[in-house]
Amino acid sequence: QRLAMSTRAVDTVARLGGDEFAILLEGINNSADAEQIAVAIIESFKEPLSLDGNDVYIEFSIGIAFSQAEDDTEQLLRNADIAMYGAKAAGKGRHMVFQTRMQEQLRERLRLSEDIERALERNEFFLEFQPVIDLKTRELLGVEALVRWHHPVQGLVMPGQFIPAAEESGQIIELGRWVLADACKSVRGWRDSIASGSGLR
Repeated sequence: QRLAMSTRAVDTVARLGGDEFAILLEGINNSADAEQIAVAIIESFKEPLSLDGNDVYIEFSIGIAFSQAEDDTEQLLRNADIAMYGAKAAGKGRHMVFQTRMQEQLRERLRLSEDIERALERNEFFLEFQPVIDLKTRELLGVEALVRWHHPVQGLVMPGQFIPAAEESGQIIELGRWVLADACKSVRGWRDSIASGSGLR
């Protein structure tokens, strides 16, 4: 109902399934008009929804795509979906208009996700440790574990390049478990081999 109230009488609002909805905007000739409707939708959901007497706040990520003469319905929805994921990656409560380059970015994310899967299987990730020092006593208190990736083709890959993709795909859970286990194993070894290492964390 709130989606319908935020759109025009001539627009078609439909639920695709789950928490995904589609709105068909007819007679829209420029991006600004579509974006104006997207902003109105986002604004309308800043007010809470009342569910069983409780106020519930939700945020929308909206993807906007324009049909081309050669596009069928599936292609139009696919483009809107790609733009929606772009909006979601940029932060919730946003909208984004589909650009052709987004298809290549999606393919790149899929390739990266496949590479991460193989990297987990082949033990290509490794940890570097940054010391945590007590500045008064100059004693080593512990270490911070930092994950790195030795990619077989690209060489050293820093976290900023693969952590967002791992989070988006859910692979961060398996990677996080590996980091925790490997870090604990290293610290356990140091506790036995470093003077005053029993308090190392």
